[in-house]
Amino acid sequence: MTEQYISGYLDAISRLKDMITPNMGGTNKFFSIPKENHHSLLDNLKNYLFKHREWYTKHHESLQEILNRMKLLEIENWKEDLQKLIVEWTCDDILKSISAHHGYSFSEYLIQFLLPELFKNQEVKVFKMIPDDVIWHWGDHVGEEYIFETADSIFMMHFGESS
Repeated sequence: MTEQYISGYLDAISRLKDMITPNMGGTNKFFSIPKENHHSLLDNLKNYLFKHREWYTKHHESLQEILNRMKLLEIENWKEDLQKLIVEWTCDDILKSISAHHGYSFSEYLIQFLLPELFKNQEVKVFKMIPDDVIWHWGDHVGEEYIFETADSIFMMHFGESS
């Protein structure tokens, strides 16, 4: 399992969402962020944003204000709780109403199979990134970000809509 495979899986979901909902143009993705172990997770994320400060100064009033508002909310039991948080982004309910419930929903397959395969034999902490009212340089007009941290890696899972 690779980061690119999971990102492709999420992108396919966003293309499906374009077809079956009025919300178009969003992009779901999964990507890594450089991790410096001598920094906290939050500082690693802030450093990553700071490297893209030119984008933020063009599109926002103040990068520093965004950095000051940043928080991480831990999802302690992510293998059980994350699915409920992302179900709106994966269209599970809409698809279930169309075709009943055959097999796994998109969110269930992601949480129960793909992510555990990627993080095999690693301890993983998962966080929801706040604020969720910022247009990030990787994202859309509306979105949610989830951070996955292991001993040596940081991954961002982005769900978004542009219209």
